[in-house]
Amino acid sequence: MRAINEKTIREIDEEIEVAKSAVGEEKTYMSSRLGQRIFSRLPRFLVVFLFRQILKQHDLVKRFSGTVFVTSVSMLTNVPGYIIPYSGGPKAVSFALGPVVKKPVVRNDTVVIREIINITSIFNHDSVDGAPAARFINLLRKYIEQDFHSLL
Repeated sequence: MRAINEKTIREIDEEIEVAKSAVGEEKTYMSSRLGQRIFSRLPRFLVVFLFRQILKQHDLVKRFSGTVFVTSVSMLTNVPGYIIPYSGGPKAVSFALGPVVKKPVVRNDTVVIREIINITSIFNHDSVDGAPAARFINLLRKYIEQDFHSLL
């Protein structure tokens, strides 16, 4: 996704739904179909070499893949726990989303069953200082714990 900071949550959700329903050549990770075909036919050692060279060029990585990496294992497991996201390359932050599971939690001195999601984040300290990162995580938690639909 591009320019996510300029989109509403509804627009982001719609873009995700379109990507999820993509099939065949629509579901490519490269902007050029020809580039995708050529790249997929290269020998593995050459692909690894090219990726390493590209990752050294931080401006190229930002332009072609952005500054945030998000992955999710929620569709593969329902085991609660944390996932360590990819932390290599010049990304400012990486997130790993676990499955939503029901767990006992304490609310107002009472144990209740709630749906919980584990989110792990890794910030690149070369790009993001610890204090703004902590403020962001606190704000993200506040939004997630609120009624999500009120944000739409």
